[in-house]
Amino acid sequence: MGRIVLALTLVGASLLVTSFEGYSAPPAEPPPVVPSPRLKVDQSNLVTSPEGLGLGNGLYGQTFVPKAHNLAQADLLLTVNVLRPEGAQTTIGLFADITQPPIATATAFVGGPAPGELARFISFRFDPPIPLAKKTVYTIGWYGLPDLSWQFSFGDPYPPGQVILYDGTPLNPPADFVFTTFSLKP
Repeated sequence: MGRIVLALTLVGASLLVTSFEGYSAPPAEPPPVVPSPRLKVDQSNLVTSPEGLGLGNGLYGQTFVPKAHNLAQADLLLTVNVLRPEGAQTTIGLFADITQPPIATATAFVGGPAPGELARFISFRFDPPIPLAKKTVYTIGWYGLPDLSWQFSFGDPYPPGQVILYDGTPLNPPADFVFTTFSLKP
């Protein structure tokens, strides 16, 4: 399978967009295991593009509107097939405004890809969970690495939110990243 990398300029921002020839998107199902019986899914978009589109190498965000009072974990579907075998650390931030410092950050280790592996869900844990105000717009911001990308789908598969760039500008055309947020049960 060949990798196609397109560099686009949208609203003055440089983007790395990845797509894969012959790529078959993973099934739209939740991450394989909820890591703890104390966690509950809050918000989720599991719609992937058939081409395996992803953005990387920069700060990108997905806005969301929580129904829960806290954020304990966020899972992102990252394309990993060009990651170094030794893996890498990557970080997300929880933002009220992506142009300002994050409310909190979480880091996860992404191991190198297995043979033939294209993408996997990576879990970022907030310990202790971050308090949230219900019905308030927040942003999960991912500090993308050059050899990873966060998968997304054009359209509006997650109506309460959207992909935004580092400066808060919505991606045009509209899109949503593949993600799931978890809250800690009371």
